[in-house]
Amino acid sequence: MKTIIIIPARFASSRYPGKPLVELKLPNGEQRSLIELTWRAAGKVNDIHDIFIATDDTRIATAVRAFGAKVIMTSSQCKNGTERCAEAVDNAKLDADLIINFQETLRLRLLGLSKASLSQCITMINRVWQLPLCALIV
Repeated sequence: MKTIIIIPARFASSRYPGKPLVELKLPNGEQRSLIELTWRAAGKVNDIHDIFIATDDTRIATAVRAFGAKVIMTSSQCKNGTERCAEAVDNAKLDADLIINFQETLRLRLLGLSKASLSQCITMINRVWQLPLCALIV
């Protein structure tokens, strides 16, 4: 089963403009942006074939390329993360059995969830519900 994660990222949020690029201080003293921490968390999930960040903002695109992430540019007309993921799939002509909309704030909720648990969720989504696109909400 080919599984892809897409992380939608928007700079122009009305509640928290620039949130994806906000630097968070880690316990070891390092600072990393929320979008990088989310990308790293997504990279720990088993059986993922590729991870993309979907954005309409060149500042986010530049920042994520700097830490090695793949970017798919989308329009600023997307109303939410799900629309941004769907547009990214179309723009990049992605072909997968399962595409996961991995929200950046999900990273903050994953502290008690193991990568094995995430992999089990993905297996259930594919085998039981047979969904082609889902938003993982924990």
